[in-house]
Amino acid sequence: MPWLPVIIGLAVLYVPSLVDLFSGIWATDEQLHGPIVLGISVWLIYRNWGAMLQQSQGHPAG
Repeated sequence: MPWLPVIIGLAVLYVPSLVDLFSGIWATDEQLHGPIVLGISVWLIYRNWGAMLQQSQGHPAG
């Protein structure tokens, strides 16, 4: 529960932006790939978070 205020704050920041993107530019045929790129980017960051953390602390990833 200590992360609840952080989660609520992030939702307040990101949800309006995502709603605007999904109903605006991402609704056009030319930019329809936007949600796919966002999803893959978030997944790649999540998947490699440990290696990125080790690299930032000066340890070799492996």
